[in-house]
Parts: sequence; structure tokens; C-alpha cells
Amino acid sequence: MIYMRRIIIPLALLVVVALSALLMAFMPYHFYYVALDNGLDSRFLKTKKVPEPFLSTKPLELEQADFTTTDSLIRWRKFHVGNYILPLPVRHPYFLLVPEISLDQSQKPIIGWDLQNQNLKAEISLKFLASIAYTYPFEENLLFNLPIVKNHILAVPTQTIWRDLFTLDLRLPSAGDSGFIAWVQNLWSISYNEIAYKLFILKTRQLLFPSEVTRLSYDENKSMGVVEMQPVQTDDLVDDNSKVEVLYLLREGLVQRLQLTTRRYSKIAQSYRTRAIEGLEWKVSNPDETVQIYNEFNKLSYEKKIDQEGMTYLFAGWTHVPKQEEFLRTMIQFLERGKRNKVHLKSLYQYGYDLFGTSFSSQKENLRETEQRKLERKISEELKGEFNRAEKAEVVAPDGNFSNEEDQVDFFLKKAKEAGASEDSNILVD
Repeated sequence: MIYMRRIIIPLALLVVVALSALLMAFMPYHFYYVALDNGLDSRFLKTKKVPEPFLSTKPLELEQADFTTTDSLIRWRKFHVGNYILPLPVRHPYFLLVPEISLDQSQKPIIGWDLQNQNLKAEISLKFLASIAYTYPFEENLLFNLPIVKNHILAVPTQTIWRDLFTLDLRLPSAGDSGFIAWVQNLWSISYNEIAYKLFILKTRQLLFPSEVTRLSYDENKSMGVVEMQPVQTDDLVDDNSKVEVLYLLREGLVQRLQLTTRRYSKIAQSYRTRAIEGLEWKVSNPDETVQIYNEFNKLSYEKKIDQEGMTYLFAGWTHVPKQEEFLRTMIQFLERGKRNKVHLKSLYQYGYDLFGTSFSSQKENLRETEQRKLERKISEELKGEFNRAEKAEVVAPDGNFSNEEDQVDFFLKKAKEAGASEDSNILVD
């Protein structure tokens, strides 16, 4: 009996130690499963429950199309718009480019446009989103600051991490996919550093991507991520025909983003999606581009200048100087000469009023302005009137000719302001 005890007790202790070692060896994998299935809130890692689209990725699917035909080359042209080069319609029989511009809470321009069909229904929408910082989730996650883990992560090239954000499958083997022994073997083949790196990619996805993600894809040629999102839900219904995607580019040390919305079941809309993704290039905005584009605009015939084609040139040029008052005024008043441009002018009017206090319209029914801008306009008009009357009457200053042009301007400006003040009640009600 004593002999048996001497054998059983050490053997039991050995089994306990072995099981404990085995449990400890598999603890990181259990930690990973819990993080994905339920989320964690510990000093080592803070993460929410992970939806399935954050774990897996899918190839980028594009509609096949030939963009080298004569019609295609005539109807489309690449423009430098903001920080991007993108194809826009110039002589397209189906699409109308309609600006959708506004200001955010910090008064920064939000640049976007719709491509509408002839029934004025949007088939495609594109909007430039604000760039965001490209940061790694080291803060508040002690796991990633452990020397062995941090060194492993920092040894991975930046471009590889960027690609893995859109391509790395974060799922671990499932026991249901194979036998128990095969599952253990597959699990054991994944190192602890790989587990930590997968968690690092997961946390970075949660930092950069919206929670409404439904699909992650990647364009290898452009090093561009494509994140599809759930369309906005209205009246308890989801618009299943809308395909909403955000394109991610890592440029200038920041994450640059564009939101592209297309009609999922429209062949022509999906063809443009392919054209936009394949044609997209990064090029930093430059005010000098406005001069070049405006010079090309001036080469157009008058009929084209006041039509859809001219509007496309003016809009592309404006995106490089979105806070330049005179260019916006010129664009609006040129478009007002066209016959079917009312739809293009709506957001331009509102943008001008929000930023400058006036819609810049030369048409009384569309002119909207603040009291300050109205007063300034009246004074300017009065000044011009004084000059005109002086030229006709050959008026000179009381003490002789003006010594220079500046004195002449000051004289008439003073008279215009006096006239404006005497008719102040009429100015404010016009």
C-alpha cells in the first residue's frame, strides 16, 4: 500500500503539473477567443465584441468595362479635383454632375458631387471625408507594450501593416471544422506573437473603421483599402440598392478618405465605380491648378461655358480655392446664363451664403444676402453710379483736378457712403 502511494502521489502531481502547463500554454488562445466573442476590459486589452465583417476580408470586385472606346474618351475626362485625380463627365448624354458642397462645424469646406440621371435622380455620389491620424493602439493596451510584443510589431514594415488592415483574416481555427487533434495542431501552429499581432490589427481596425462595416477589401495596385458600410437606415428601412464604400489611402502620413455611393443594381453606376477606383490618383491640391483649369475653360465655346461641360471645369478649378470669393461668384454667375443649370446652383448658392453672406446671384429672385453684405453692395453700386455721373458731367474736385487716382476714389467713396447713410431705411428693405 505504501509502495502504491509513493507511485500514485508523484504521478498525480505530475498529471496536475502537466495539465496546468497545457492550460497555461493554451491560455493566450482562450484569451483571443474571449476578446472576439465577448470583448475584454482589462489593463492588458480593451476591446468590444467584434462583428464578423471585422474578422474576415474579401477580394475587391469590379464591374468589367472598356474605357478606351471613342465614346468613353469623349464623354469623360480626368480632372485634378481637390487632392485627387478623378474621372468626371464632360459631354455625357446620361449623367449630370451636380455639386454638393457645404461647410462643417469648423467652417471647413466639404466637397462632394452627385452624378444624376436625366430624371435628376442620383446614381452616384462622391464626397471627400476629412483625413484622420494614422495611429497604433499602444495606449491603454498593455499587451502591445510588452517588450517582446512591441518589438515584433515595430519590426513589421508600415506598408505591410497597412495592407494587413484590409487583408488579414483574424479568425482562428474552429474545432467544428476538423477533428479535435487537427484543431489543436492548427491552433498550436499559430505563435503567441501572431496572436498578439492579430489583436493589434483588430484594435487598429476598430480605431480607423466605422462600426457599420459590412466588407473589407484591398486594391493591391493602389495600396488602397475599400471599406463597405451599411447604408443609412431611414423609416425603419435599409436602402438595399445603395452601395456605400469608403476608400482609404495612406498619404502624407494621414489616412485620406473618400466616400463613394453607387446604385448597386445599376450597370452604368457600377461601371463608373470601376472607372473611379481604377482612375483614382493622389495629387496634392494646388491653387495654381485653378489657373490652368480656368485657362482650359476659356478655350471652350460660349455655349459650352454656360452648359454642363463648362460647369465641370469651373467646379474642378474651384476645389483648389474653395474659400476664394471671386471664383465662386464667377462660377455662379456664369452658370446662371445657362438654360438648365438651376439644379447645379442650389448648393453653390447655399455655400456662398453660409461662407460669405451672399448667394452671389445676379438674379433678384435668387439673391440672398446678410444685411451687412446688402449694405456693402448698395455702397458699391452707389460708388459706381457716382463715377458714371461724374464721367458724363465731366465733374472735377472743388479745388481743381485730383492729384492722383487714389484721391479720386476716396472722394467718390465718401460721397457714396453719405448717400448710402441718407437712404439707410431704403437700403435695408430692398
